[in-house]
Amino acid sequence: MLGGIRAPISTTVQFADETEDYVPQLETVETTETYGKFQIAGLERGWGTTLGNGLRRVLLGAMPGTAITVARILGQQHEYGTVPHMREGIGEFLINVKGIRIRATTETTQKVLSLHANGEGQVVAGDIKPHSVFEIVNPEHHLATLDSDEGELMVQFDVEQGEGYLAFDHEAPRGHGALPVDAIFTPVLKANYEVEGMSGRLSGRDLLTIEVWTDRTVDPFEALRTAANILKSKLDIVTTLPETDDRPASDEMSTLLDTEIKDLSDELSSRIINALSRYPIRTLGELMRFTPETLKQEVRNFGEVSFRELHNFMVEKELWAPEEEVVEAEEENQQP
Repeated sequence: MLGGIRAPISTTVQFADETEDYVPQLETVETTETYGKFQIAGLERGWGTTLGNGLRRVLLGAMPGTAITVARILGQQHEYGTVPHMREGIGEFLINVKGIRIRATTETTQKVLSLHANGEGQVVAGDIKPHSVFEIVNPEHHLATLDSDEGELMVQFDVEQGEGYLAFDHEAPRGHGALPVDAIFTPVLKANYEVEGMSGRLSGRDLLTIEVWTDRTVDPFEALRTAANILKSKLDIVTTLPETDDRPASDEMSTLLDTEIKDLSDELSSRIINALSRYPIRTLGELMRFTPETLKQEVRNFGEVSFRELHNFMVEKELWAPEEEVVEAEEENQQP
């Protein structure tokens, strides 16, 4: 009587973690000039939050960009004055200047933009004189309003490259007529991430979704890739630690390695000190962990002149090998 009843078919649920190694892939879900949505499917459980949080922090706080740091208005010495026939006060004008978004197409030693507007009407970012290196990506951005045909506004802007956000130092010495501007270097306006558990073949793994909004100076995908490279470079500080031996360093060498970069203003240019401090590299000991070529690739705002100056300084302090020794070592490594 029971012979016609079939036993239930035995099935085994196989989770992604139990299958062959699955390689997560980045997929572009949606992208425009200022918005990108990306997904990484199949991450091991827990890695969605780890990567998402790290990338978001870098996107919002450590992305490189270009911004105005100083304005010099003809005939004005401080931010509390007024320009004849300009409706906005100088303070309000400087706030508007912070909103100018600039794309740098290459490295340059000439970092000054000029604005000359006259006559009644609105003054916008697009009125800034065109530059071969710097491109204003929001030319419609409002700066000021001149309410008379006799109105005239002449301004020179100092432009710098940096990372994240930099508030001007109230106690720092200023040049004649220099009006400091808070610098918004980061090209990323907003970044979100979301982690979901996956089902089906990839059950038990994470789906990471990342959204990036930019200011048009950088493509959203390029912003995400740059953030990943920055995050990776920070981990390289740990993975590229030089081999050490058991011999204690001399007191003189220990003192030298503990020297802070910011205290070397008599021996290094301010451009080098600022670039290293923003990386951040705080002491000569931390700097010595890098090879010259690795440093040149990883630290931004290093032109050839600055790199040469730093290289000569490190060789003089016997913290880097001369170029001849580096070349010979590379040739030996390449021989079979």
